[in-house]
Amino acid sequence: MTMIIKHKALEDLLDVYMADMKPLHIQGAIGIGKSQTVKKVARKRAKERGRIFIEWNKTTRDKKNEIALDPSP
Repeated sequence: MTMIIKHKALEDLLDVYMADMKPLHIQGAIGIGKSQTVKKVARKRAKERGRIFIEWNKTTRDKKNEIALDPSP
């Protein structure tokens, strides 16, 4: 199913899919804010759960190893 939606609707949809732990394929043109919207929702959900949002691709190898050994907040 293909849907064309605005960022707020994507945020709401992500909340539903993340709550149900279901995958969601997001597709769109370069630079329209897909990644930023997903990160915004992930940061919000992490904060609500007392967790820390970590952008894995921007994390050092040492930090990744530290997280792997102790994934608690």
